[in-house]
Amino acid sequence: MAAPNRLSWSMKKVLESREVFHELQAMHMLHSAVFSIRRLYLQMQGEHEHVRWKRIVCNNKASPKTLFVTWLILHGRIATKDRLFSWGVTVDNCCPLCNATCEIISHLFFECTFSQSIWTVCQRHLKVVVIRRQFDEEIHAVAMKSKRKGAIAQLYCMMFVEAMYQIWLQRTAKIYGGIVLNTEANYRQICFRVASIFNDDIRQLLIC
Repeated sequence: MAAPNRLSWSMKKVLESREVFHELQAMHMLHSAVFSIRRLYLQMQGEHEHVRWKRIVCNNKASPKTLFVTWLILHGRIATKDRLFSWGVTVDNCCPLCNATCEIISHLFFECTFSQSIWTVCQRHLKVVVIRRQFDEEIHAVAMKSKRKGAIAQLYCMMFVEAMYQIWLQRTAKIYGGIVLNTEANYRQICFRVASIFNDDIRQLLIC
């Protein structure tokens, strides 16, 4: 039944919410002794696949632009050359950083020798055992670290997203004729952005 026009906006919304209960087949909740907003919310959400990397983005202190680029990468929405080529935007789908193969997300992060060297240096400075992983495996490893609360775990997760952001900046610079830095210079750029956010105690971990 449609809400009468003479009612206020708020009352119309209250009455229209009945349709939500009918669609969700949740009318029984109204007759329960205790009504739970949480139960209704979960029922409205439905069943969805668990996003295992959510803490990499949500619990990260990196800058908004870094996290946005990371979000695009993790969703597979970043405009790599293979996607641009499939859209007919470019005639070349070769990785601009190594010129060895097609530029897809899994190659750019971190199969490409250029990007691989940057992430390797970051890991070594954090005194982490360097293990060469596929993109999905690397995401899983960082996601597991993101569940920890220690300073090293926070630093590792932030270095990870900043490394991906720096690689994306360098890739774009190479395409559009900008300055491409060497591995050590790229690492310094990453460290600068990380150090500008954390306190002195965590900054010490970058130089020890």
